[in-house]
Amino acid sequence: MLKNILKLEGAKEISKEAQKKVNGGILPEGCTYEFYQMSQAECTAEGGRYSSSTGYCRLIVCGL
Repeated sequence: MLKNILKLEGAKEISKEAQKKVNGGILPEGCTYEFYQMSQAECTAEGGRYSSSTGYCRLIVCGL
């Protein structure tokens, strides 16, 4: 099954150490989502998730 998943465009295999840090989509303690209006290219460069329907970028911000 892993080989089939890795064939998907953009899929990357992560190390065992990185797998241990996966948190099932739950934000780490002390982190929040923040939303900014910016272009998709800017959002991608910042590591965010862009919504074309709203024009906003969702970024995870920690430790503020």
